[in-house]
Amino acid sequence: MVEVGIFEAKNHLSALVEHVRGGQEVVITRHGNPVARLVPYKTEDEARVRAAVDGLLAVRRGCRLGDTDWKALRDAGRR
Repeated sequence: MVEVGIFEAKNHLSALVEHVRGGQEVVITRHGNPVARLVPYKTEDEARVRAAVDGLLAVRRGCRLGDTDWKALRDAGRR
């Protein structure tokens, strides 16, 4: 992880973007306090989201309503 001040980040944005493209994370600080983070566009978050969706789909496959009609459930309480 690279940590830079906001002034330096402004002046060297292209170089920082290259660091991020290489897989590094850049933290931008103001007066020594972190205020922003530059991370690669495609991160592990995509993998986590995909795993969550796959998990939900797997759970859904195991759930059955039996003889109940889903449209009847949807329309219950509607006038």
